[in-house]
Amino acid sequence: MALNYDWLENQIGTVDQLIQTPGPFSEKLVEWILRHRSIHGDAILSAALAWRRLEPSLLATLLRISEEQAKKISEELSRFSFVKYRPPDPNHHFAGAIQLHDEMRDMVLNYLWPREGFWTQRAVLEEVIAWYEDRIGDEQVLRGLSRPKTDDQRSLLTEYLYYKLSYDVREGAQLGEVLFKQASHFQDISLCIMINAEIDRFIDQLPDDRRDQFRFQQALVAFRQDEYDQAKELWEYLTRLPNCDEKLKATCYTLLVELDGYAGNFEKALKRAQKGEKIYLELLKQKDLDEHSKHKLKKELGQLYNNWGYIYRAQSKWDEALKYYHKAMEFHTSPKHKARTLNNIGFIYFQKKDIERAKTFVGQALQVRKNLGVAYELGLGYNTMGMILESQHRLDEAADLYRKARYHFEASHSDRGLALVNINLGRIMRITNNFDRALDYLMQAKQVLEQKNDTTYLIKALNEIGRAYREWGAPDNFEKAEKTLKESLDLCKNINDRKTEADTLNELSSLYFSWAKFLKQSDKTKFESFLNQVLTSSKKAFDVAEQEDKPFLKASVERTSGDIEFEKQDYDKAFEHFFKACEVLATSKEEVQSPFEYQFNLIRNADRLEERLHALPIPEKLKFTNILLEELNKKPDNVKENLKIVETKLKTTLQLNDNSLFPAPLGAE
Repeated sequence: MALNYDWLENQIGTVDQLIQTPGPFSEKLVEWILRHRSIHGDAILSAALAWRRLEPSLLATLLRISEEQAKKISEELSRFSFVKYRPPDPNHHFAGAIQLHDEMRDMVLNYLWPREGFWTQRAVLEEVIAWYEDRIGDEQVLRGLSRPKTDDQRSLLTEYLYYKLSYDVREGAQLGEVLFKQASHFQDISLCIMINAEIDRFIDQLPDDRRDQFRFQQALVAFRQDEYDQAKELWEYLTRLPNCDEKLKATCYTLLVELDGYAGNFEKALKRAQKGEKIYLELLKQKDLDEHSKHKLKKELGQLYNNWGYIYRAQSKWDEALKYYHKAMEFHTSPKHKARTLNNIGFIYFQKKDIERAKTFVGQALQVRKNLGVAYELGLGYNTMGMILESQHRLDEAADLYRKARYHFEASHSDRGLALVNINLGRIMRITNNFDRALDYLMQAKQVLEQKNDTTYLIKALNEIGRAYREWGAPDNFEKAEKTLKESLDLCKNINDRKTEADTLNELSSLYFSWAKFLKQSDKTKFESFLNQVLTSSKKAFDVAEQEDKPFLKASVERTSGDIEFEKQDYDKAFEHFFKACEVLATSKEEVQSPFEYQFNLIRNADRLEERLHALPIPEKLKFTNILLEELNKKPDNVKENLKIVETKLKTTLQLNDNSLFPAPLGAE
């Protein structure tokens, strides 16, 4: 109807002429543009082809007129209902533009441009491409060697890609791949999405190999947006394609390894890693392989080894993880990937309690990341360094680094990154008794990790939530803590994570102990029941800790068992457990790689023993102090040396309770 109105209102022709013109009715409505060939008609033809941004300067180039004339023609065309006219806006440096409504553009492209001829159309596209190259004005950006510097340049670049695809779909798709890799390197997800949107317009015209590459890019965007199921589906589809490029398949395996690691599918991940490694090693054996291709293959093999290391890291198999991280370093060529693996190596040393080495590796990685300026990578670096400082009880400094990490994860739109740092911020809030904020951070993390099916870190979030509820106290919170920790325990068993299972069992023991103490005066039956649950959970935790050789956890379980027996007033068993907690650490000192962590845990257990002694009446206090000193003297010299702090506390207790040290009150006999 609008085009009918334009036909009559703008005196293009009469109703009779419209009816009598041969051809389809929709073609009749636009045929006049060629029949009454004019500069306005040529402008409409140009608007159909160069529809993305027909500014006066581009229209002037295509019509071979001045820019002022082009502005005037643009204004005059605004009278047509099928023309969208945007006037100039000097405040925003916008010169104005015209654009055809979609239906009109489709009719001009379908009915009129074929009459103009293939070569005429290509000539116009060449001029449009040249105009964009001039407007972007940066050869490095045009070739995908550097990032667009402004929002306008980003838009110009993706529009330029559209016209390159229109001119030659294969060359355009190759350019799209280069631009995508550059944007992906800097975690510029919005630009990746814009590039993919342009390529998607030509999906049916893409050759098979380019279509496969495009599917890979779609999966990578989904992965970066933490849409793991969609990414996994696309990558698995590509690995099943019989004619898919082998190198592309290997890259898919590399990323599927990472996804399986997040989900706790470790066996499947290792099989995929082996398949990917086999492909890369076969490709590297090719005799006619040029140096550039060899370089790229080695770089990607390094990424596979890095993800392989993550699979062992997620299972707390630190030495195996280190093996593959060091293999990754042999193949890495890009600073970004070197920094990521250095950070991962530092994280492993942090888990092994070798804090000084951890700081060295993570610090080196962080410096590289600062030089690169990639927000997501900086988020990872600040998060890991925060964990190291937190382990040294430098909580304010750690919290500051976690906030920096959060800022960079937000800037890179990484929900998973935010979830990881929210766990750490939640823990800091819990430690400082800010339970409301702790649970706010932790619940945010839990929601994201559940959505992403990231089992490994979901367990960590659930355990922290359980601790926060336990430490907050009150029956309602105890019930929430129990439900959360049991959910975590089930997940640990599902992925066969024995070490975290032991931690969770120990946390359940602490919960039942707190719950029992809360009920001690009001409900003796429940009090006894919870104490028995503590002992059951503690025994299970100790058995796993012993199998997995975790001295800090074994000491913690012994300490909890001592607390239970003390509440039951079985002091013989209680002090046997308290002493054993210290002894476990003393006999493993040479195996523990962090002197700071060792000393902190030993003091903590020695303090608990001393605290319990001082809670006893003086005769019993002296009795058990002497028993413990006798037990200490039976130990080998090296163990006695390591238990020096316990010996000092026991001897001081004897001195303080020796009546001869305190004179009788005045007037007393």
